This record gives sequence, C-alpha cells and structure tokens, in this order.
Amino acid sequence: MAVSLFREKKQDKLADWLEENIEQCLTIIDCPAEVQRYIRTSNIMECVNSQLKKRTRLIPVFPSEASLLRLLTARLMDLSDEWEGNYGRAYISPEKLEIIAEVLKAAAPQPNPNIAA
Repeated sequence: MAVSLFREKKQDKLADWLEENIEQCLTIIDCPAEVQRYIRTSNIMECVNSQLKKRTRLIPVFPSEASLLRLLTARLMDLSDEWEGNYGRAYISPEKLEIIAEVLKAAAPQPNPNIAA
C-alpha cells in the first residue's frame, strides 16, 4: 500500500528502496514494547548533536583539529556514562540493549553463501 502511494506520487526511487528494505524498516515491530520507545525516533541523536553544538559554540576558534576532537570526545564520553547509568540515570539498561542487538542482528540481511565474496 505505501509503495503504491509513493509510485502514484512519482516517487519511484523511494518506492524501490522501500520494496528492497521493508524488513529493516519494520524491525522495530519485533522489539518488545518497552524497548520500542527508545529506538523509534532520532531524538537521541538530535540530543547528542545539540549537546555537541552547545560545547563548540562557546569556543569561536579551536587551535587545532585535535583540540576539537578532544573536547567532543570528552562530552560524548560523559553522555555515554549518563546513558549507561554510571551516574544513576540510565536511559536504557544494558539488558534492553542486548535485546535490541539480538533483534537487529536477526533482522539483518544474511549473506548468501552461494555468492562468492
């Protein structure tokens, strides 16, 4: 149904992509409901990007690319600690991450053994 709607709107490339990748698009349905709310949006990445922008706006010019990378890496490590629960505020537990990883691995396209690499 969605594919035909895209074709009607002359969005053939999107319709072709959807036909080829429908299983990956629907992977979230296989996850438990309590996990779905963590992975259904890009809010996490938007939050990370806003945190990084906030840090880099404070410094107009970095002396080198390495100094920029050190600052961003330090902030990413802090965010990771927060999300992993090292500060008592876990965004998602390691157990739920394992469930997500298992579901995503099962949904990933498997290599065809009949095709030589």
